[in-house]
Amino acid sequence: MKLVKLAFISLLFFFLLLTGIGLLLPAQVRVSRAIDVAGSGNRVLHMISDTGSWKHWHPLFAHKTTPAVVYITNRTDTSVLATVQTGTNQAENVFILHSYAHTQTQTLQWYQDVRSGWLPWQRLRSLLYEGTYGVLMEQGLKRLDSVQKAAVMQP
Repeated sequence: MKLVKLAFISLLFFFLLLTGIGLLLPAQVRVSRAIDVAGSGNRVLHMISDTGSWKHWHPLFAHKTTPAVVYITNRTDTSVLATVQTGTNQAENVFILHSYAHTQTQTLQWYQDVRSGWLPWQRLRSLLYEGTYGVLMEQGLKRLDSVQKAAVMQP
C-alpha cells in the first residue's frame, strides 16, 4: 500500500511540475515568414485573393488529396486575411505587403497565430509548430514568387 501511495504522489507531483513549466511557455505563438517581391505587389495580393490559384503555390493545396477550404475574409490594398479550414481545424493566415520608399522591391509577410491550451504538451506542441509549418510557409512564398514572375513573363 505504501508503494501505491508513493507512486500516486510521485505521479501527481510530476504532473504538477510539468503543468507549472507549461504555464511558463507562451499561450500564443506567431509563425511568420517573409520574402522580397520584385514588381507589382498588387498582382501578388490578387493571386492570394484568388482561392483557385492556391493550388499553384500553397504546399497544402499542391496535393489534390488534401480536403481543405479557403475563405478570403478581408482584403485591403496591402493585406489579405484568409481562413483555411481542414476538417474541424481552422487557421487564419494573414498576408501583408510592405512597401518601401525609393525602391521597386516590396516585402510580402505571411503569418499565422497559433493558440494553445493550458496543458504542457499543448503549449510545447505550439512551439514545435514554428519548425514544421514555418518550412511550409517558406516553400509557399518561394513558389508564389516564382509563379507571379512566370505570369509577368507571359504575354
